[in-house]
Amino acid sequence: MSDSIIELKNISVHFQNGSESIDAVKNINLAIEKGEIFGIVGYSGAGKSSLVRLINLLHHPSSGDMMIGQTKTVKNGNVLIKGKELRNLRQKIGVIFQHFNLLDQSTVLGNVLFALKHSKMSKEKRLEKAKKLVEEVGLFDRIDNHPSQLSGGQKQRVAIARALANDPEILISDEATSALDPKTTKQILELLADLNKRTGLTIVLITHEMQVVKNIANRVAVMRDGEIIEKNSTYSIFADPQKPLTKEFIESASGNQEALEKILRQPEIARLQ
Repeated sequence: MSDSIIELKNISVHFQNGSESIDAVKNINLAIEKGEIFGIVGYSGAGKSSLVRLINLLHHPSSGDMMIGQTKTVKNGNVLIKGKELRNLRQKIGVIFQHFNLLDQSTVLGNVLFALKHSKMSKEKRLEKAKKLVEEVGLFDRIDNHPSQLSGGQKQRVAIARALANDPEILISDEATSALDPKTTKQILELLADLNKRTGLTIVLITHEMQVVKNIANRVAVMRDGEIIEKNSTYSIFADPQKPLTKEFIESASGNQEALEKILRQPEIARLQ
């Protein structure tokens, strides 16, 4: 049996926008293994958002086969599940977004509890679980604060806790660090890596920044114009990129470090002149 938790075979998404015909995703073949951190990198318009909507079952492809978990969801472009089965499968997929999507009038605890409102657990069990999740993301001292009282990184931690409320098998990070500064981004990525290590949670990182996947992703796929143009282990992608676009992404990920090293060398250079 395959260890893949997500399988896309010959997946395409085609739609009409008025008189314009658009191929948002073109013949994607992708298998993401259970328990890995997988990065999908591409600029705006590359097809990443369309791919996210396929994986979290908010959209279905025009053609191809899909499997999420051990459930065959699409065959030859035809959706195989609906109703309660579809809702139950969606609960196995958590999503965190760039703009947090928190409830402004609710506290940190209230935001996490909101994700459990349809749970069959008792009120006491829901409260116990929500508190445990808040503690897991390092915000127990902020449990009664509202979003307006939190930093961007703290808001994203609340969003992560909320996304974990229904014990998902897959967590999609959809540009979740794009609005954060580098230090906070590093902290959020460390939290995700720790969750992956402790729980075996499969994480899919959707981003336009190669730096985001550099330190925590096991494998990376690079997208352009709705296609995956290159995929490999993170090490191989960085050590031996095959496509010009991949090289461009890697240069952007390395640029900040190179600039810093150059700045740090300047006093030494001045002394030698």
